[in-house]
Amino acid sequence: GGGGGGGGGSRKPKVARSGGGGAVRKQWTVEEEERFLKALARFAPNDTDADDGNRLGPGVAQLISLVVGTRSVVQVRSHAQKHFIRKAREATHESAAVQRHA
Repeated sequence: GGGGGGGGGSRKPKVARSGGGGAVRKQWTVEEEERFLKALARFAPNDTDADDGNRLGPGVAQLISLVVGTRSVVQVRSHAQKHFIRKAREATHESAAVQRHA
């Protein structure tokens, strides 16, 4: 475990960011994605076949955030939403492909 912290004394504003929110958006690394998927399977096993993005139960995003270690709860929720949407889209394409080849 571990991580966390932030720091510092003087509160001089750093570079002003346009837009309101939170951390800088950067791609999830392979390691982050693997930890995310393992945590998702562990803490939300019934949610992996959800058809929309908002199926993380209460507290699940916090748990996944702790497992990933480098992402906030908000980032985890956003990533989960995209993950579920992508899975639903892939499932739709797969079933369409199966019907075409049948």
